[in-house]
Amino acid sequence: MDTKIFEDLGLTNAEIKIYLALLELGAAPAGPIIEKTNIQTSVVHRGLNTLIDKGIINFILEGKKRVYQANKPESFLSYIDDKKDEFKKILPELKEKEKYAKKEENVTIFKGIKGIKEVYNIMINAKGKEGLELKKEILMTLGATPIIKDEKLTIEPNKWLVPIKNDYPALEKKYLGLELGQMPMNKAKTEALASVRTSWLPGLDSNQD
Repeated sequence: MDTKIFEDLGLTNAEIKIYLALLELGAAPAGPIIEKTNIQTSVVHRGLNTLIDKGIINFILEGKKRVYQANKPESFLSYIDDKKDEFKKILPELKEKEKYAKKEENVTIFKGIKGIKEVYNIMINAKGKEGLELKKEILMTLGATPIIKDEKLTIEPNKWLVPIKNDYPALEKKYLGLELGQMPMNKAKTEALASVRTSWLPGLDSNQD
């Protein structure tokens, strides 16, 4: 299992191991958890307490002994919502700080799939007169004559975008064939991925002039 998503949610490596162990153990005191995770006793106890604070696990008392149990995986959705609510509370203050930033001309470079998603999010979330100007600026960077028909946007790509538009289907097929999410990375897969990148970049670079 790829546990990176847990790291992205702010869990430590120890917390991840403890949570996954509890999912398999069901209800268990600290002893079996320590044995299954092979983590130091003090680290396990600290991790159990922080997971309780985060609402990801719970415990009951059997005599003087704590018996721990992982909450259902869906509890992470509540955990994420709580983090979103916490961030929303400080968002107005962050926006105020942003207003005082020195106004400078700058260029932001978006790379890869995450970059594409970021540009898309900027476009759909931009509102008001400034938002409209931003959307037009992004579209004009990509190409000319944008047309919306049947809720679908078409645009005549600029010169630098043409190699991407023409080569993308074949490159996408080759990229998906690597099944990056299915197997661990190895030397052969890394070299194959590098080949996909180099087959695209030279053509792109030659059209940047």
